[in-house]
Amino acid sequence: MQKDNSKIVKIVESLLSPLAVFGVLIIYFYIKDMYPFGPDTLASVDMKQQVIPLMLQWKEILTNEQSVFLNSLNSGGSSFWGIFFFFVSSPFSLITLIVDSNKTVLFMNIIVASKMTFAAYTSGLFYRKAFPRSSSFNVFLISFMYALSGFSLMFFQNLIWLDFVILFPLLMLGLNELFSKGKVILYFIVLTLMLFTSYYLSYMIAIFVILYTGLNIRNTAYDNRQVSGKIIVSSLMSVALTSFVWLPSLNEYLISARTTNIVNSLTSGSFITYYETTTGILLSTSLLLSVYPLLITSYWERGFPKNRILILFALSIVPIFIEPVNKMWHTGNYQAFPARYGYITVFLGLYLAMHFLEESHSSRSSLCELPAARRRSTIITGSIFASAAVYAVILHTKYMSENKLNEMARYAKTLWGDQQSFILMSFSFLFIGAVYYLLIVLRKSQVLPKTLFIALMLLALFSETYLNLEIYVGTPSNNADNYHSIFDLKDRIDDNEFYRVKPKTKYFDVNLVGAIGYNSLSSYTSLTPEKYLFTMKKLGYSSYWMEVNSSHSTDFIDALMVNRYEISDSMPKDDSNRSIIYSNADYFIAGKTTLKYPAFVIDEAVFNSLSKLEIRDRTDLQNEIYKQLLNTDTELFRHYESTETDGITYDATGKHYVNLDSRNNDDSGAGNIYYDIQINNRQKLYFDLFDRISANLVEHINESVNIYVNGELLWSKYPEKNSNGILCLGEYENEIVRIRVEVLKTFDAVSFGLFGMETKQFFDSIRSINESSPIISFDQSENEVFIQFADRNELSRDLPDISYLAVMLPNNGNLKAYSENGSPLQIRNFLDGFTAIVLPKYITGVRLVSVPKGFTEGIIISISAFILIVISMVVDKILRHKGRGVLSRILSCKYAVSLNWIIIVVSVLVFIAVYVFPVVLYVYSTFSG
Repeated sequence: MQKDNSKIVKIVESLLSPLAVFGVLIIYFYIKDMYPFGPDTLASVDMKQQVIPLMLQWKEILTNEQSVFLNSLNSGGSSFWGIFFFFVSSPFSLITLIVDSNKTVLFMNIIVASKMTFAAYTSGLFYRKAFPRSSSFNVFLISFMYALSGFSLMFFQNLIWLDFVILFPLLMLGLNELFSKGKVILYFIVLTLMLFTSYYLSYMIAIFVILYTGLNIRNTAYDNRQVSGKIIVSSLMSVALTSFVWLPSLNEYLISARTTNIVNSLTSGSFITYYETTTGILLSTSLLLSVYPLLITSYWERGFPKNRILILFALSIVPIFIEPVNKMWHTGNYQAFPARYGYITVFLGLYLAMHFLEESHSSRSSLCELPAARRRSTIITGSIFASAAVYAVILHTKYMSENKLNEMARYAKTLWGDQQSFILMSFSFLFIGAVYYLLIVLRKSQVLPKTLFIALMLLALFSETYLNLEIYVGTPSNNADNYHSIFDLKDRIDDNEFYRVKPKTKYFDVNLVGAIGYNSLSSYTSLTPEKYLFTMKKLGYSSYWMEVNSSHSTDFIDALMVNRYEISDSMPKDDSNRSIIYSNADYFIAGKTTLKYPAFVIDEAVFNSLSKLEIRDRTDLQNEIYKQLLNTDTELFRHYESTETDGITYDATGKHYVNLDSRNNDDSGAGNIYYDIQINNRQKLYFDLFDRISANLVEHINESVNIYVNGELLWSKYPEKNSNGILCLGEYENEIVRIRVEVLKTFDAVSFGLFGMETKQFFDSIRSINESSPIISFDQSENEVFIQFADRNELSRDLPDISYLAVMLPNNGNLKAYSENGSPLQIRNFLDGFTAIVLPKYITGVRLVSVPKGFTEGIIISISAFILIVISMVVDKILRHKGRGVLSRILSCKYAVSLNWIIIVVSVLVFIAVYVFPVVLYVYSTFSG
């Protein structure tokens, strides 16, 4: 009975921290009127922009005729494989299958709380194993802090990263078992799960494991030859077993707009990190701040404790402050979120804190009984930090009295901190860290009784937790009611053909078009292909950073891309190319004239002219596409010259140069360009301002002009990040249209000006292409597209000797084409980023198959690794009856000692590559000019 009671006590103790974490979050949701008690969600920034829509696209793939290999809901038809393993590959993602799509944004509250709860459980499991003599309170305290750490609260918007917060304590437990007992199973399983969950974050895990192994390999409780061999073999087997995940995903990463020249990345920017952002990981887990003075005290007494963990902790601190090292921890370029490895730093720091907490409970001496040197160090250090705490709380009170909480929450709203938020957070959390320090010192000195110590520590813990939740959860929380109108648009289009849907402008996050089940050219992920991003910009669509927003551009390009339906927030006025098919309180869905299918046949001359797109005037480019496809010398788009200017100097020699006149007397400091256009035949007007191709967050031409039509401000501060494509200014007939372009700053551009498109000519052109097309069907099923042609003899008579099938699906290296008899067909690039298939004569159909590049090779490696593992397990079981297993026999030979040196050499090389090389390169580039 006593044994049973002991088990129950252990179970209860293991659940205390997880239940406390979940309970605190649920209580906070109740206080703040957040779901499930109110309409507010903690989802914002990347969770709303990427994670939730991509989870819903995954739901659409599972429930409809989409495929992870060819997902038409995103990027016009691309692989979802790498995206899945970058954002969605967590068991928690399956919850979306049982939650209404429009409730998913609210249910993120529960998913985040659940993940943090699991993190508390796994970290508690580790600390109970690593510190078996430590009190239940210590384990509760540290595991609670880990689950609700600065990293968890700063980075939960990228939901998959919390899975690594859950798994990392288990990885550490696996490493402990391997180094102390030679048991490799847990390490192998957890590493495999990490590689499966996020190949990108696993890069950082690889750095950590290599450094950890190099530091510990000569000091193992088990035969270090066997430890070396087991960690090498198990790591390689884990990598091989997950090859089907990371190999094709790596290819998608390498063609994305994320990649950059590593040397240029390391030598650019500042030597010091954006510490206003990165230090939040340390500040918001303020017990870490008490570790530093405790280490100093400990050093004065008897040297540093747990020195290898201390070294690893110090190494994980370095990238938080040194930018070149920080970049190397992120594969050479982090772009945003500059501390994805932060859970490692937090975990190691709390590991050291656990040592001091354990020591404080085991201490028997009083302050008066301490040696003189130790007494002085305790008093001096305590006085310094007590003074800092008093000073911090005075300033904190002064600033907080002015309601500065919103400024402290700057990171949660913008993903970047600033000086003001850094100062305010430093005041707040330095005070709490000082409280932790003083409580631990007083407990170690036997000044505080145990019960009072626990009560005061809990008071500090929940104060810190509440402040953290206010900063990272409560302040940026938002109402999710607008999702109802968006998801009400789902299943409102009755069209059995292939079509795409676009927003007129960016009303909501671009991935939501695919999330409500409609095929879309839009995309915002970390894996958006660079070629696709740049192609869409050339064609006049809005794009910036890693985002392709399929809004804007012209009706002609929309027709080629089969953007047959458009979402707008108002009823289209006097637009002959738009007819309302559905509306709700916030949005309209309008039908448009497009090609019947996103494919058409072209001859060799057209292909040669349009295979590549130059960076040029986007109107001229569209005219060129029109003339080539229609085989005509007539242009579809007509340029209009300005009728008047004031306050500016305009020069169109080569590029377009618009300079604000220094003698401009206008109080606004702006100049003006006027267009007075007599419209006779029905015509649509467009305006463009574009200069270069890039994935920059901000372009130099942004916010250059305001555009007025007939005295009404139609667009302000164009172009800007959400709207930098070709603008439609409306459709007009039999009237004079006066357009004023207010110039706000000097700029130069390759494409600039006003142009018009005659509506009848556009309709006639699209009708002509549709009527002359030999294609009779375009069907997508799973990862294949079937394109059926008309009668074989009729088609062969019409086709030239060399012809191409242009297909408006992105060509990212995943597509393979076959004729109706299975013969492979050649694939080329068309319009830079799309697909052209070389057609033989007498062909009646084409089958396009999408398989991620590297998937076939990856699956072969993974299957081979699985078979090898199974065979090894069987042989190992047989040999164990005769003494030792197969791996132990191999690694017990005298030559296995060289594995130790291999690990040490690799660790040194990794240290040089991550910590020395980037710093030396930066310093050299700085001083060499």
